[in-house]
Amino acid sequence: MLNIWMIKLVNIMSFNIDILIATLNDGIENISDIFLEPQDGLTYKISHQVTNDKNYKQIYQKYTNRLDIKIASYHTKGLSKNRNHLLDISDANIGVIMDDDVKLSPNIYKIISDAFINHPQADIITFQTSNTYNRNKRYSPTSYKHTRKTIASVSSIEIAFKVDKIKQYQLYFDERFGLGSIYPMGEEFIWLSDAYNKGLTIEYEPKIISFHNAQSSGFSLQKEVLMARGAVYFRVFGWKSILLYAYSMLKHYPRYKNLYKPWDYFMLFYSGAKSFKNKELLNV
Repeated sequence: MLNIWMIKLVNIMSFNIDILIATLNDGIENISDIFLEPQDGLTYKISHQVTNDKNYKQIYQKYTNRLDIKIASYHTKGLSKNRNHLLDISDANIGVIMDDDVKLSPNIYKIISDAFINHPQADIITFQTSNTYNRNKRYSPTSYKHTRKTIASVSSIEIAFKVDKIKQYQLYFDERFGLGSIYPMGEEFIWLSDAYNKGLTIEYEPKIISFHNAQSSGFSLQKEVLMARGAVYFRVFGWKSILLYAYSMLKHYPRYKNLYKPWDYFMLFYSGAKSFKNKELLNV
């Protein structure tokens, strides 16, 4: 019988990791800051959504000498559609979701490889991102298995997954959610919730894999955002989400009291749920 450490060494050497980057139009100009020096087992796949009339061939040609960088042009709209395109074209052992305005940890390959070696039962592992502006997010200093509650705080650029498991379970982003769609938020929470419901094992590893200096908008009080949040909760929890609307109404009263009456605040969430339900019935 092979020594367990020999098995781990073989697994490490055979890992292939895809950094999956979704970008839109001129966002392709940002990606040069993402790439690390070429290293075995690490590949970058970029799905470039083009919804304008610009020609980006000159930018594509900048990377023709990098065999580890593959760019696919994609003519549609919506972040979730773009990420689904990346799921389709990924052929590595592990996929890592990234945006076009991040920087990667220089040790990302080792961090992610080690995590999947040390947690062989995990289908999805979430990590940490360092954000200069958003210091309010608190991460556990120890590993744990995610629950339905803990996945709600995960950002998309913290997620790595076994590609074969995602394809086996046909786990795709709900294209009704995310930037550029009907409800412009919540796509990663819904995706992780769908994975959880299908029985995939989701774990957390307290290691930083990316750096993101964009300022977080936090919990927005705009009507459109509250309605979208209501739709997200309904998509995940069904009519039980009404309890979450009530909880938010009570918890966030000091923040919204100058903008809404409590019942009006609650009804924005409910309106989002009703809107989603109606669209679902119409198969929109």
